[in-house]
Amino acid sequence: MHHTFAEAIGLIADAFARLDPEMGAFARMAAERGWIDIGPGAGRSSGAYCTKFARPAEPRVFVNFSGTPASVLTLAHELGHAWHNWLVRDLPLCQRAYPMTLAESASIMGETLVREALLARCDGDDERLAILWQASRSAVTFLLNIPVRFEFECALVAGRRRGSLDAAELDRLMTSSWQRWYQGTTRGADTRLWASKGHFANPALGFYNYPYLFGYLFSLGLLARREQWGASFVPRYRTLLRDSGVMSVETLARRHLDVSLDGPGFWRQSLGEVVRLVAEMARLCPAFGDPKQESINRQWQESSSLG
Repeated sequence: MHHTFAEAIGLIADAFARLDPEMGAFARMAAERGWIDIGPGAGRSSGAYCTKFARPAEPRVFVNFSGTPASVLTLAHELGHAWHNWLVRDLPLCQRAYPMTLAESASIMGETLVREALLARCDGDDERLAILWQASRSAVTFLLNIPVRFEFECALVAGRRRGSLDAAELDRLMTSSWQRWYQGTTRGADTRLWASKGHFANPALGFYNYPYLFGYLFSLGLLARREQWGASFVPRYRTLLRDSGVMSVETLARRHLDVSLDGPGFWRQSLGEVVRLVAEMARLCPAFGDPKQESINRQWQESSSLG
């Protein structure tokens, strides 16, 4: 399954417009104005990034677009960031800075909208299963892989308070975290993940991956309210994003969602969306280890949006 850049923009814009027509129009405008640098080219590293400028108050997206389904979702992720930046462009500069937790909520919202649109246009169960398989890989990344990193980093910080840690000790901490979260369900866990991820060694990027887990669950909790809120969902979502630089996440949730993030209720509702995903996969592919999964795994590469 391969998409040209024009096809990807059309798909993303249509998916965004299902929620908010202006959001869809923004995705097309970003492409038409050349705000998306798609590469790939000589000397470019892999990955994707969105940034913004004070003057002009416009976002820019960098992405190595390859046309795979995963790269389409990565592009949607970055355009979710760009839409967030666009919504706050008229605010005072000090109010355009928001925490990474809310930044990742907006970007993962973009991914999720595109995945929903793909599911809506599926021709059969095999195609539907392929999309759900990729969604389940993302869920594993957010709900298991990121906690592995978080727990390792907690142990790393605690260990550094006592002194230096050698490679063997870092390997032990990494292995312990893998085992705790995956409970023997994964083979060949990367015990040297601590060495390949630079943010573990950069004090300015402490606990860098945690906001992705927050954003994943927060965006799912938001989307779960679409039916309840009806026509008011879009203006409420826009207002929430515009307020993301002027109040704490907890205050934002109380004011715009009427929920407390301190208790388990909101997060259980978000995880309920994941349970529904797993149940749908089980319906389509009840036999664990079905041969279909190998071909699906080749078609759908894990999204590269997580560093």
